[in-house]
This record gives sequence, C-alpha cells and structure tokens, in this order.
Amino acid sequence: MKYEKPQKKNPNELVIKQHIFPSKSIRRFVQNNGTVNVKLVKQNKVIKLPPDDKLFCAKRSWDQRAETGYMKEIEDKFQTLASKIVTNKIKNIGESENRTVSEFFALWELRFYKNLNPIDDTELKEILPGKSYTKNEEEILEKSNMVFAKASARDKVSIPSRFMNSQSIQMGIYERIAQMGYLKWGIVSSHEGEFIVPDNFSNNAILPVSPNIILLWDSNNLVIRRSEVIKVNQLAISCSKTFYFAKELSSCPV
Repeated sequence: MKYEKPQKKNPNELVIKQHIFPSKSIRRFVQNNGTVNVKLVKQNKVIKLPPDDKLFCAKRSWDQRAETGYMKEIEDKFQTLASKIVTNKIKNIGESENRTVSEFFALWELRFYKNLNPIDDTELKEILPGKSYTKNEEEILEKSNMVFAKASARDKVSIPSRFMNSQSIQMGIYERIAQMGYLKWGIVSSHEGEFIVPDNFSNNAILPVSPNIILLWDSNNLVIRRSEVIKVNQLAISCSKTFYFAKELSSCPV
C-alpha cells in the first residue's frame, strides 16, 4: 500500500520515515565510520549503511500519535535500560525491566509485520460523509493525536490505514505481553564472535542489544561459546525477509 504524502515541505512536521528497529539500537552496532554492514537477502549483496537509512524504515505506516506517543515511550524506556546493560550498570533483568523488554520486543515484531501486511483503509458502512477537511486540517488533527475519516468521490467514508495499524499494534502489544506471561529475559553475552541482527526474528524472542549482547526470553544470564553464537546467527539469517545487519559481518560466525 502506498503511503499518504504530507503537504509540500511537510509544514506540520509529521514523521514520514518511521524506524521499525530504532536508530538508537542500530547505532550500537556502527563501525567508526558510522555505518553497519547490511546483507541484502534477495540481491545477495553486502553494503554499508548509516542507521537513518530508509532501508530500516517504514513510510508512514502508523500515525503520529503512535510514533510520538506510546511507541516513543516504549522505545525510551528500553534505550535507557539497554544503555545500562551495555555499560554493565545492570546485570540482571528485574520485574519492571522485564516488561520494558517484552514491550519493546513486541513493538519491533508488530511494526515489522504491519509494515508488510498493513490494514487497508477501513470503510465505515452506512455512514454519510460529514465535514470535509483540507489537507492542512487533516494534518493538524493528526498532529493533535486525533483520528479522522475521509470521504471518497463515491461518498464512501473510510479511516486511513495508518490509524488502523496504530491501534492494531497497540492492542497487539498488550496481547503479546499477556502471552509471554511472567517468564523473564536473560542477558546473553558471546564469549567469541558477534551477533547478527535480522529485520525480524519471526516470533523467536531474541533481542539484539550490541555486537556481543542479546536478550533471550525464558533464559538465565549466560555467556555462550562460538558454537551457540552460530546457532543464533543462523536463526537470524533464516528469519530475515529483506536484510540483516551487523557491525562487521565477517566477525559473525555462521
């Protein structure tokens, strides 16, 4: 589905490029030149990209309320926790931190899925068109965290896809947390070799944090050897639909 473009020069500053896996998370994998190694699956090609490249982004797949509201809150909590894990200030995932990780993992998983499988514009049956908004009015409403319906030339009224995706992702996070229950995440470090980050983990609850650290659901804290790193990396590659990346792919045993 094509995304709805904003007005020229985007005067209401709506977020168009929306990271599926946050740029702050990708930055923990960058080399000194500010890029990561990216393997394009279909092209069988390795390239170097910065964290803000469009490859890592959806294009207005969810609304502004989600991007700057509940999604940002989940991301901010996780990034604070991840920074403490990487700097060894936190060595165990406690109860509150456990929910932070679960929410972030669910967010990543659901953003990836909804970007590939968006909900179509949803028609409101048996509702006559009401007030028509200008493009600027629509954008102001969205910037104010409001949802609106649009009337088509055939007098059909529908809610744009991005609003429906936002609601679906938010509800999906609650459902995912309930499914995951009270099992905790473990901090898993590599003794040798670095981890690969897939574009998604296909419901496998593994969350890459840095080249040498992943969070693993229903696990104790572990330091794993090269043979186990290989298993994680092979799973990451098999799950990837479009790309996978790492700080340096040659340092990732497969």
